[in-house]
Amino acid sequence: MKLSEFAEAFFRRLAARLGHAMLLRKGEFYRLVDFVDPQGLPEEVTEKLDLLAALFAGAAPGEEA
Repeated sequence: MKLSEFAEAFFRRLAARLGHAMLLRKGEFYRLVDFVDPQGLPEEVTEKLDLLAALFAGAAPGEEA
């Protein structure tokens, strides 16, 4: 199972349990990033994100991988 499918199933069950509508679909989960404390991220996650940022910074606009 993909992580996005797992997350969507989790939030669907949470919404049902709380009696609320599911407000985000898997294509919108990126919106949750604003609520994450960067200091609480594991070091491995920070390292991977920094590597991705460096990779993207070196790419030319419109360049495909």
